[in-house]
Amino acid sequence: MKDSRTSGAVILILIGIIIFLLLGKYTDTEKQVTYKTEELKEHLISYSEAQVLKKEFIDTRYKIINDSLFKDSKRKDTREFWFSMKTMEEYLAYVKQEAKNKGYKDLGLRIYFAAYPKDFEDSRGDPRFSTVYLWPTRDETHPQQAGFFSMTSLARDVDDIEGLNFSHGGP
Repeated sequence: MKDSRTSGAVILILIGIIIFLLLGKYTDTEKQVTYKTEELKEHLISYSEAQVLKKEFIDTRYKIINDSLFKDSKRKDTREFWFSMKTMEEYLAYVKQEAKNKGYKDLGLRIYFAAYPKDFEDSRGDPRFSTVYLWPTRDETHPQQAGFFSMTSLARDVDDIEGLNFSHGGP
């Protein structure tokens, strides 16, 4: 009888230890998510802040672009672009892998505003209309001319990894 009580107590203690370890694991995960969110926080804007920026673009640039380039057309230039989350994740994985293979570190992405030329023949793009493309960058630190310990960090375009284009355009 004493052995079964001891066995039961040992099992309860082991279960308690397992639960404690699992809870600790979830706490660590929550800390990681919170940390990443805090790191990202300085770059996030709210929906209402985004609407202010969008309205400013429309009020100060979009009309000028359309009046200058498309005043005789019923179409308006594209001012918003959409890539699926899957495409973005696959592109980021591609850039990371290619950069790793080439020994590049401190990666980033630059977003370029661009336009297709009038004679653009690829059916994925719309001749004369705007587009955006993403291009991989890597940080390069160079000595700065002034100052004893001064260093400047420059994100340089990587010319041997392909960029991402051909999003779905909005109105």
